[in-house]
Amino acid sequence: MSREKTLSNEIKKALPKNSFFQKLENRVGSGFPDLYILLNGIPLFIELKAPIKGNRIKLEKSQIAWHIKHNSCNGASFILLRDAFTSNLVLFDGGQVALSIAKNCDFPRSATLCSRKNILETLTIATSHQIATLSSQIDNKKDHVIATMQHGL
Repeated sequence: MSREKTLSNEIKKALPKNSFFQKLENRVGSGFPDLYILLNGIPLFIELKAPIKGNRIKLEKSQIAWHIKHNSCNGASFILLRDAFTSNLVLFDGGQVALSIAKNCDFPRSATLCSRKNILETLTIATSHQIATLSSQIDNKKDHVIATMQHGL
């Protein structure tokens, strides 16, 4: 069994019963993330990766394009791998990683969201990141509406 399939099975087993788990790989289209998880009402799109040559990861062009497009529409996506040296789960912001790869540069430290042993703790951090992203978008829209109304008065 591949490391990605093993990790997918571990995630599925660790989720609370009221969660939704769907493996998407090769069902939806080229580049779409491996997993869709609904955890505590928060949607998570997660690409699973097995590290190569230490802890490097390889994304296909279609995966890079998907994460960039999703990010450009204010969507959050994630890349998750198990560190070959520590066995920690490492969670990355998929949009930041994809943009860095597309620009052929190292991705910023801010792209690494966490490194934890516990699957559920790692996914909870992903939901917190998703909530923060959505809250920021709502605040920006609210500020825009207020500014527009003030100029119209």
